[in-house]
Amino acid sequence: MEKRSRNILFYLSLGAFILISIGVTLYAQGYVYSFAEGKIVKTGSIRVSAQTSGKVLFDNKTQSSLSGLSDVFEKGRLRPRDYQIKITKDGFYDWGKTATVRAGELTNFPSVYLVTKTPKIEIASVSDELESLAEVIDPNSGTFETISQTLAVEPKAVKKVERLGGVDIVLIKTARGGILYKLTGDNLEVMESGVDDFVINKRRDRIAWRSADQVGVIWLKDTSYQPIHLAGDEEIILETSSEIDALDWFKTDDHLFVKARNNIFFVELDGRSNRNVYTVFTEANIDEIKSQSDGRLLIKFSDKYIYLEI
Repeated sequence: MEKRSRNILFYLSLGAFILISIGVTLYAQGYVYSFAEGKIVKTGSIRVSAQTSGKVLFDNKTQSSLSGLSDVFEKGRLRPRDYQIKITKDGFYDWGKTATVRAGELTNFPSVYLVTKTPKIEIASVSDELESLAEVIDPNSGTFETISQTLAVEPKAVKKVERLGGVDIVLIKTARGGILYKLTGDNLEVMESGVDDFVINKRRDRIAWRSADQVGVIWLKDTSYQPIHLAGDEEIILETSSEIDALDWFKTDDHLFVKARNNIFFVELDGRSNRNVYTVFTEANIDEIKSQSDGRLLIKFSDKYIYLEI
């Protein structure tokens, strides 16, 4: 082989080696070439965690099962775009989302809860107490009168007070409807109007309120996991034509039980792309519901109590 030919071959080999090395390095750092965009892009990843096992469909193709001790599905090196995720399990309702992957970021669904189609129902003792997840102030403690003076309303207009450290969350009923206040010392802030009732979650970092046809959530603190919310954020998580007359937090603090007439719904807070809502119980003459610390829902009728476990 002539010297010139050997030199050409050497430089071609060297160029190929450099290009391959660059490609391997970029790939190792999470970059791929996008033929659709005609450029190199940084990839992202998706992670889904659930309370039970299940089959994962990724972009309508069966991928694998939720696996490991924590029932987790992970997929990396994904080009930035929308992906369809569905989790299925025999005897359970499907859970699904459109997951948006962004360059260099993890799209995380850390609180997926698969709901059984056949919830366990158990008769409860009528002596069982309805657990409270917050410090509800006794109307006879004097606090109601003090608050009524601060708000310049009649004591009977103060319908509910719950204490969060040095903050009182107060529901006032007026001729124009219910108003939800946050009272910190002498500082008074209107949180929402048209409110019929509210409940505070176990971690004391968010409030769920209801009106006749809506359920909303107000975040009191910044969240440390996805979907990210900042203190003061508010989101309507359910709207229905049926009158809403009760709600309470599920043990995850990322789901709610909502009663609307004869139906009890299990509502996911995560509204990215869509919100999963399931009807978990239907029966007439329900008086009251209260979520228990073990995840069961205590349902009170006029003549009985039952536990619902989903």
